Amino acid sequence: MFFHSRAYNQDVLRDSLTRPFAVIDLETTGLIPSRDRIIEIAIILTDEHLNIDSTWSTLINPNMPVTGTQIHGISDADVTQAPQFADVSTQVHNLLKGRVIVAHNAAFDVSFLNAEFKRNNLPHSIPLSAVVCTMDQSHIYSESKRHSLAHLAQFHSVDYEQRHRAIFDAKACLGLLEEFAYREQNNERVCNCALNRRGEKVLPGQWLRAHAWAGN
Repeated sequence: MFFHSRAYNQDVLRDSLTRPFAVIDLETTGLIPSRDRIIEIAIILTDEHLNIDSTWSTLINPNMPVTGTQIHGISDADVTQAPQFADVSTQVHNLLKGRVIVAHNAAFDVSFLNAEFKRNNLPHSIPLSAVVCTMDQSHIYSESKRHSLAHLAQFHSVDYEQRHRAIFDAKACLGLLEEFAYREQNNERVCNCALNRRGEKVLPGQWLRAHAWAGN
């Protein structure tokens, strides 16, 4: 399932995308993984051709006051009866294991997941070598001057039903990955090397170099 009317060349995808993907998004109580907590998580599983296999999402009870309600619309009352991260940690691990993990501003999402694994004494850590960041890749494939998920989705006509809710953000992120894969297939790079918001070098086709997370 694609979010575009692009005529994707499945033969090219079959040759270049050899691992399944897990597109993720989190909503959190703040920006600091060691202090803040996840309050919502969504995971979209795709095959190696970016066709959706399944979707999963849940609110998470952070055991602390929910902040940022004006952004994501999630309140304390919404998460009172939600599971804690410990309750879904095995499911999260099993969904992500064996897949390349994709997110927008992926370092943020992965840092929160790793913090939750550590907080719950779980022997898991997701390395950035198993991750694709669509924000980073947008510097290679998008002419947009702004690189937030909302601006890129609008710029590239990607469906985006509701901002700052995990499942809709994850779907928009998948749409951007599809767009960038299409552009790579058709040699439509804006540049061959760029710097991300942290000043780190970004190269094309990150999804071609990332390895599936072993789950350890």
